[in-house]
Amino acid sequence: MFRSTGFRWAVGIVAAIVLLAVLRAKPWQKSASKTRQELTVGFLPVT
Repeated sequence: MFRSTGFRWAVGIVAAIVLLAVLRAKPWQKSASKTRQELTVGFLPVT
């Protein structure tokens, strides 16, 4: 099944992208979005 070198490269690249996406999202940290601080926006007077 994996005889084609190009197919092996494609599967490896897709697997690496999926691995990086999972590590970036950190699904094991469930409360990460709730602890994020939100900035309050102030408006400066126009002179």
